[in-house]
Amino acid sequence: PNSGKTTILREFARMLSDQDNRVVVVVDKTSEIAGASNEPHPAIGESTRWMPVDKPQNQHAYMRQAVENLSPDTIVVDEISTDTECDAAKTISQRGVQLVATVHGKSLVELVNDQHRSSLLGGVASVTLS
Repeated sequence: PNSGKTTILREFARMLSDQDNRVVVVVDKTSEIAGASNEPHPAIGESTRWMPVDKPQNQHAYMRQAVENLSPDTIVVDEISTDTECDAAKTISQRGVQLVATVHGKSLVELVNDQHRSSLLGGVASVTLS
Protein backbone atom coordinates (compact mmCIF):
# COMPACT_ATOMS: atom_id res chain seq x y z
CA PRO A 1 0.00 0.00 0.00
CA ASN A 2 0.97 3.63 -0.61
CA SER A 3 3.83 2.83 -2.95
CA GLY A 4 2.39 4.60 -6.02
CA LYS A 5 1.20 1.59 -8.05
CA THR A 6 -2.12 3.17 -9.02
CA THR A 7 -0.47 6.49 -9.86
CA ILE A 8 1.92 4.68 -12.20
CA LEU A 9 -0.98 2.78 -13.84
CA ARG A 10 -2.82 6.06 -14.40
CA GLU A 11 0.27 7.59 -15.99
CA PHE A 12 0.80 4.52 -18.21
CA ALA A 13 -2.82 4.83 -19.41
CA ARG A 14 -2.32 8.50 -20.25
CA MET A 15 1.04 8.04 -21.97
CA LEU A 16 -0.08 5.03 -24.02
CA SER A 17 -3.35 6.70 -25.08
CA ASP A 18 -1.48 9.81 -26.19
CA GLN A 19 0.95 7.69 -28.23
CA ASP A 20 -0.29 7.29 -31.80
CA ASN A 21 -3.93 7.44 -30.64
CA ARG A 22 -3.74 3.93 -29.20
CA VAL A 23 -6.99 2.55 -27.83
CA VAL A 24 -6.43 2.07 -24.11
CA VAL A 25 -9.13 0.61 -21.87
CA VAL A 26 -8.96 1.04 -18.09
CA VAL A 27 -10.83 -1.74 -16.26
CA ASP A 28 -11.34 -0.12 -12.86
CA LYS A 29 -12.70 -2.37 -10.10
CA THR A 30 -12.16 0.09 -7.23
CA SER A 31 -12.50 3.40 -9.12
CA GLU A 32 -8.98 4.28 -8.03
CA ILE A 33 -7.43 4.64 -11.48
CA ALA A 34 -10.00 6.90 -13.13
CA GLY A 35 -11.83 8.28 -10.09
CA ALA A 36 -15.24 7.68 -8.60
CA SER A 37 -17.39 10.08 -10.62
CA ASN A 38 -19.60 9.51 -13.66
CA GLU A 39 -16.78 10.62 -15.96
CA PRO A 40 -13.20 9.32 -15.91
CA HIS A 41 -10.55 11.68 -14.61
CA PRO A 42 -8.66 13.42 -17.44
CA ALA A 43 -5.37 12.18 -15.93
CA ILE A 44 -5.88 8.79 -17.67
CA GLY A 45 -5.67 10.36 -21.14
CA GLU A 46 -8.12 11.68 -23.67
CA SER A 47 -8.35 8.61 -25.87
CA THR A 48 -8.63 6.17 -22.98
CA ARG A 49 -11.88 4.28 -22.53
CA TRP A 50 -13.03 3.61 -18.99
CA MET A 51 -14.88 0.52 -17.78
CA PRO A 52 -15.89 0.86 -14.12
CA VAL A 53 -16.55 -2.58 -12.64
CA ASP A 54 -19.89 -3.01 -10.85
CA LYS A 55 -18.61 -5.49 -8.23
CA PRO A 56 -14.94 -6.39 -7.62
CA GLN A 57 -15.65 -10.11 -8.11
CA ASN A 58 -16.76 -9.34 -11.70
CA GLN A 59 -13.46 -7.79 -12.81
CA HIS A 60 -12.49 -10.87 -14.86
CA ALA A 61 -15.68 -10.58 -16.92
CA TYR A 62 -15.04 -6.88 -17.61
CA MET A 63 -11.47 -7.68 -18.67
CA ARG A 64 -12.79 -10.15 -21.25
CA GLN A 65 -15.57 -7.76 -22.32
CA ALA A 66 -13.00 -5.04 -22.94
CA VAL A 67 -11.10 -7.28 -25.37
CA GLU A 68 -14.19 -8.59 -27.11
CA ASN A 69 -16.12 -5.33 -27.48
CA LEU A 70 -13.73 -2.38 -27.49
CA SER A 71 -10.83 -3.59 -29.69
CA PRO A 72 -8.13 -2.16 -27.44
CA ASP A 73 -4.42 -1.97 -28.08
CA THR A 74 -3.81 -1.95 -24.31
CA ILE A 75 -5.82 -2.84 -21.21
CA VAL A 76 -4.89 -1.35 -17.82
CA VAL A 77 -6.04 -3.22 -14.71
CA ASP A 78 -5.42 -2.55 -11.03
CA GLU A 79 -4.76 -5.59 -8.86
CA ILE A 80 -5.07 -8.96 -10.49
CA SER A 81 -5.62 -11.25 -7.53
CA THR A 82 -7.95 -14.17 -8.31
CA ASP A 83 -7.60 -17.27 -10.44
CA THR A 84 -10.32 -16.05 -12.80
CA GLU A 85 -8.55 -12.70 -13.22
CA CYS A 86 -5.29 -14.54 -14.00
CA ASP A 87 -7.13 -16.59 -16.63
CA ALA A 88 -8.65 -13.42 -18.12
CA ALA A 89 -5.16 -11.87 -18.25
CA LYS A 90 -3.87 -14.89 -20.17
CA THR A 91 -6.79 -14.60 -22.61
CA ILE A 92 -5.96 -10.94 -23.18
CA SER A 93 -2.33 -11.78 -23.86
CA GLN A 94 -3.22 -14.62 -26.25
CA ARG A 95 -5.27 -12.18 -28.32
CA GLY A 96 -2.29 -9.90 -28.82
CA VAL A 97 -3.50 -7.11 -26.55
CA GLN A 98 -0.96 -5.44 -24.28
CA LEU A 99 -1.81 -5.76 -20.56
CA VAL A 100 -0.53 -3.37 -17.91
CA ALA A 101 -1.52 -4.45 -14.40
CA THR A 102 -0.50 -4.75 -10.78
CA VAL A 103 -0.32 -7.98 -8.85
CA HIS A 104 -0.08 -7.81 -5.09
CA GLY A 105 2.37 -9.93 -3.17
CA LYS A 106 4.80 -9.66 -0.30
CA SER A 107 7.75 -10.58 -2.51
CA LEU A 108 8.64 -11.66 -6.02
CA VAL A 109 9.41 -15.12 -4.62
CA GLU A 110 5.82 -15.37 -3.34
CA LEU A 111 4.45 -14.48 -6.78
CA VAL A 112 6.77 -16.84 -8.63
CA ASN A 113 5.77 -19.71 -6.33
CA ASP A 114 2.02 -19.00 -6.60
CA GLN A 115 0.35 -21.51 -8.92
CA HIS A 116 -1.81 -19.01 -10.81
CA ARG A 117 0.00 -15.68 -10.54
CA SER A 118 3.38 -17.14 -11.57
CA SER A 119 2.06 -17.67 -15.09
CA LEU A 120 1.60 -13.90 -15.38
CA LEU A 121 5.34 -13.56 -14.84
CA GLY A 122 6.27 -16.24 -17.35
CA GLY A 123 6.07 -19.21 -15.01
CA VAL A 124 8.75 -21.34 -13.43
CA ALA A 125 10.57 -24.27 -15.00
CA SER A 126 13.11 -26.67 -13.53
CA VAL A 127 16.40 -27.04 -15.34
CA THR A 128 19.30 -29.40 -14.87
CA LEU A 129 22.77 -28.04 -15.43
CA SER A 130 25.62 -30.42 -16.09
